[in-house]
Amino acid sequence: MKLKLKFMVEKNFEPKLRALGYQATRRRRLTETWYIVDETIGGFRTWLHLREDKPGRTASINLRRQISENETDENIVAVAFKDVAKMKLIMAACGKKEKCVVNRDYKTFTRGNVSVTLDNVENLGRFVKVETNGEENEADIARLNAVVDEIGLEQSLRIGSDYPEMLKKRKKR
Repeated sequence: MKLKLKFMVEKNFEPKLRALGYQATRRRRLTETWYIVDETIGGFRTWLHLREDKPGRTASINLRRQISENETDENIVAVAFKDVAKMKLIMAACGKKEKCVVNRDYKTFTRGNVSVTLDNVENLGRFVKVETNGEENEADIARLNAVVDEIGLEQSLRIGSDYPEMLKKRKKR
Protein backbone atom coordinates (compact mmCIF):
# COMPACT_ATOMS: atom_id res chain seq x y z
CA MET A 1 0.00 0.00 0.00
CA LYS A 2 1.01 3.59 -0.49
CA LEU A 3 0.74 6.31 2.08
CA LYS A 4 0.37 9.75 0.56
CA LEU A 5 -0.02 13.26 1.92
CA LYS A 6 -0.79 16.14 -0.44
CA PHE A 7 -0.41 19.87 0.15
CA MET A 8 -1.49 22.91 -1.84
CA VAL A 9 1.45 25.32 -1.85
CA GLU A 10 2.57 28.60 -3.34
CA LYS A 11 6.34 28.46 -3.01
CA ASN A 12 8.85 26.27 -4.84
CA PHE A 13 10.19 23.43 -2.67
CA GLU A 14 12.82 22.21 -5.14
CA PRO A 15 15.80 24.05 -3.54
CA LYS A 16 14.87 22.71 -0.08
CA LEU A 17 14.57 19.12 -1.38
CA ARG A 18 17.97 19.33 -3.09
CA ALA A 19 19.53 20.73 0.11
CA LEU A 20 18.08 17.78 2.08
CA GLY A 21 19.69 15.27 -0.28
CA TYR A 22 16.69 14.30 -2.41
CA GLN A 23 17.60 13.20 -5.94
CA ALA A 24 15.55 14.57 -8.85
CA THR A 25 14.10 12.67 -11.76
CA ARG A 26 13.30 14.28 -15.08
CA ARG A 27 10.36 16.63 -15.42
CA ARG A 28 7.30 15.11 -17.09
CA ARG A 29 4.04 16.29 -18.64
CA LEU A 30 0.97 14.08 -18.18
CA THR A 31 -2.58 14.02 -19.39
CA GLU A 32 -4.84 11.82 -17.26
CA THR A 33 -8.40 10.96 -18.24
CA TRP A 34 -10.37 9.93 -15.14
CA TYR A 35 -13.39 7.62 -14.86
CA ILE A 36 -15.35 6.64 -11.75
CA VAL A 37 -15.50 2.85 -11.45
CA ASP A 38 -17.26 2.52 -8.10
CA GLU A 39 -18.52 4.98 -5.50
CA THR A 40 -19.54 2.54 -2.81
CA ILE A 41 -16.37 1.09 -1.27
CA GLY A 42 -15.91 2.46 2.25
CA GLY A 43 -17.18 5.90 1.31
CA PHE A 44 -14.29 6.43 -1.12
CA ARG A 45 -14.34 6.31 -4.88
CA THR A 46 -12.50 3.82 -7.02
CA TRP A 47 -11.04 5.54 -10.07
CA LEU A 48 -9.64 4.28 -13.34
CA HIS A 49 -7.49 6.69 -15.22
CA LEU A 50 -5.73 6.57 -18.54
CA ARG A 51 -2.37 8.25 -18.20
CA GLU A 52 -0.49 9.65 -21.19
CA ASP A 53 3.11 10.77 -20.73
CA LYS A 54 3.59 13.62 -23.17
CA PRO A 55 4.76 13.79 -25.87
CA GLY A 56 3.64 10.27 -26.78
CA ARG A 57 6.26 8.40 -24.79
CA THR A 58 4.33 6.02 -22.56
CA ALA A 59 0.81 5.25 -21.47
CA SER A 60 -0.76 3.30 -18.65
CA ILE A 61 -4.06 2.31 -17.13
CA ASN A 62 -4.26 2.93 -13.40
CA LEU A 63 -6.95 1.47 -11.15
CA ARG A 64 -6.83 3.48 -7.94
CA ARG A 65 -8.79 2.56 -4.85
CA GLN A 66 -8.75 5.04 -1.99
CA ILE A 67 -8.73 3.05 1.24
CA SER A 68 -8.59 6.00 3.62
CA GLU A 69 -7.63 9.66 3.53
CA ASN A 70 -3.94 8.66 3.62
CA GLU A 71 -3.79 5.24 1.96
CA THR A 72 -4.32 4.05 -1.60
CA ASP A 73 -4.09 0.75 -3.41
CA GLU A 74 -3.03 1.18 -7.03
CA ASN A 75 -2.62 -1.23 -9.93
CA ILE A 76 -0.82 0.19 -12.94
CA VAL A 77 -0.55 -1.54 -16.30
CA ALA A 78 1.59 -0.13 -19.12
CA VAL A 79 -0.06 -0.06 -22.56
CA ALA A 80 1.02 1.08 -26.02
CA PHE A 81 0.57 4.83 -26.38
CA LYS A 82 -1.52 4.35 -29.53
CA ASP A 83 -3.99 2.22 -27.52
CA VAL A 84 -5.19 5.04 -25.25
CA ALA A 85 -7.84 6.11 -27.79
CA LYS A 86 -9.02 2.48 -27.97
CA MET A 87 -9.24 2.32 -24.19
CA LYS A 88 -11.44 5.43 -24.19
CA LEU A 89 -13.76 3.68 -26.65
CA ILE A 90 -13.87 0.61 -24.40
CA MET A 91 -14.75 2.77 -21.38
CA ALA A 92 -17.54 4.45 -23.36
CA ALA A 93 -18.83 1.04 -24.49
CA CYS A 94 -18.96 0.02 -20.80
CA GLY A 95 -21.11 3.07 -20.09
CA LYS A 96 -18.36 5.02 -18.33
CA LYS A 97 -18.07 8.72 -19.08
CA GLU A 98 -14.97 10.82 -18.69
CA LYS A 99 -15.30 12.67 -15.40
CA CYS A 100 -12.41 15.01 -16.09
CA VAL A 101 -9.04 15.42 -17.73
CA VAL A 102 -6.09 16.46 -15.59
CA ASN A 103 -3.07 18.07 -17.23
CA ARG A 104 -0.04 18.38 -15.02
CA ASP A 105 3.68 18.90 -15.09
CA TYR A 106 5.59 17.21 -12.32
CA LYS A 107 9.03 16.43 -11.02
CA THR A 108 9.73 13.72 -8.47
CA PHE A 109 12.51 13.69 -5.89
CA THR A 110 13.52 10.57 -3.96
CA ARG A 111 15.53 9.80 -0.87
CA GLY A 112 15.47 6.29 0.52
CA ASN A 113 11.93 4.92 0.27
CA VAL A 114 10.30 8.38 0.25
CA SER A 115 9.27 10.24 -2.89
CA VAL A 116 8.25 13.88 -3.03
CA THR A 117 6.45 15.08 -6.15
CA LEU A 118 6.14 18.72 -7.13
CA ASP A 119 2.98 19.07 -9.25
CA ASN A 120 1.80 22.01 -11.32
CA VAL A 121 -1.80 21.17 -12.21
CA GLU A 122 -3.52 23.14 -14.96
CA ASN A 123 -6.49 25.13 -13.58
CA LEU A 124 -5.68 24.14 -9.97
CA GLY A 125 -2.23 25.30 -8.93
CA ARG A 126 0.92 23.98 -7.29
CA PHE A 127 1.05 20.92 -5.03
CA VAL A 128 3.55 18.81 -3.09
CA LYS A 129 2.88 15.08 -2.58
CA VAL A 130 4.88 13.06 -0.05
CA GLU A 131 4.65 9.29 -0.54
CA THR A 132 6.08 6.09 0.89
CA ASN A 133 5.14 2.44 1.00
CA GLY A 134 3.48 1.51 4.26
CA GLU A 135 0.30 0.90 6.16
CA GLU A 136 -1.97 3.37 7.88
CA ASN A 137 -0.57 2.77 11.34
CA GLU A 138 0.91 5.10 13.93
CA ALA A 139 4.58 4.36 13.11
CA ASP A 140 4.27 4.77 9.33
CA ILE A 141 2.14 7.93 9.61
CA ALA A 142 4.66 9.39 12.08
CA ARG A 143 7.51 8.61 9.66
CA LEU A 144 5.65 10.37 6.83
CA ASN A 145 4.81 13.37 9.02
CA ALA A 146 8.50 13.65 10.01
CA VAL A 147 9.34 14.08 6.31
CA VAL A 148 6.58 16.71 5.99
CA ASP A 149 8.08 18.62 8.92
CA GLU A 150 11.62 18.29 7.57
CA ILE A 151 10.59 19.71 4.19
CA GLY A 152 8.74 22.57 5.88
CA LEU A 153 5.21 21.87 4.70
CA GLU A 154 2.40 23.29 6.83
CA GLN A 155 -0.21 20.76 7.97
CA SER A 156 -2.88 23.45 7.48
CA LEU A 157 -2.21 23.29 3.71
CA ARG A 158 -2.88 19.55 3.54
CA ILE A 159 -5.68 18.41 1.26
CA GLY A 160 -7.37 15.02 1.01
CA SER A 161 -9.03 15.38 -2.38
CA ASP A 162 -7.79 13.97 -5.66
CA TYR A 163 -7.26 16.36 -8.55
CA PRO A 164 -10.45 15.18 -10.32
CA GLU A 165 -12.52 15.97 -7.21
CA MET A 166 -10.94 19.41 -6.96
CA LEU A 167 -11.54 20.15 -10.65
CA LYS A 168 -15.17 19.03 -10.39
CA LYS A 169 -15.73 21.36 -7.42
CA ARG A 170 -14.10 24.24 -9.29
CA LYS A 171 -16.34 23.73 -12.35
CA LYS A 172 -19.49 23.84 -10.15
CA ARG A 173 -18.67 27.36 -8.95
